[in-house]
Amino acid sequence: MSEGARRHSTGFESVAQRMREVGQNGNARKAVIARLFVDAHLRAPQARGIISNSRTALDLFIPLTRYGVIDPAHAEAALRHA
Repeated sequence: MSEGARRHSTGFESVAQRMREVGQNGNARKAVIARLFVDAHLRAPQARGIISNSRTALDLFIPLTRYGVIDPAHAEAALRHA
């Protein structure tokens, strides 16, 4: 398996695992991290991200960096505007 294929496989498994955790404990923090991972490593950004207006990492900075709880509805709203 090529390095790129291995990274995609691992990334998709991680996303699936994080989404299951949202259903189990109601904390969407890891789902947000998984989405940011996909955006950064698996999706080809338009203009290499230079014109990105995503504020997800900024808006959720405190709970992301301090291992806080992110309500699934709040995560969904933040990711929808990403």
